[in-house]
Amino acid sequence: MNARTFAMMILAVLFAVLTLAPSAWAECTWVLWEATEKVGTESSWSPLGASENEKACEAWRQKQKVPFSTSGLTRRLIGETIVDEYSAPYPQLTVLRNYRCLPDTVDPRGPKGSGR
Repeated sequence: MNARTFAMMILAVLFAVLTLAPSAWAECTWVLWEATEKVGTESSWSPLGASENEKACEAWRQKQKVPFSTSGLTRRLIGETIVDEYSAPYPQLTVLRNYRCLPDTVDPRGPKGSGR
């Protein structure tokens, strides 16, 4: 291999790296997570869905925090925590809910085991 061929190969690799690198910096998907806790138990996290960006996820999160009352359910907002109180015809139950928007690379439940 002569010097000219080697230089062309290096330039081709450099061009490919610089061309493909911006796609790695593209904005990731954001996931809306819900933590539910029945009074007296530990909270558990579950994903509700994904949004294209953080702003859309935050808008969706804010919609979850609208207080309302319907037959058998009253939803109140205390700070960032939603308090759902169920009554007749349901068993009396209070459920606390919190919502978080996180990048799809972050799991609030913590790291998963390696399975080994």
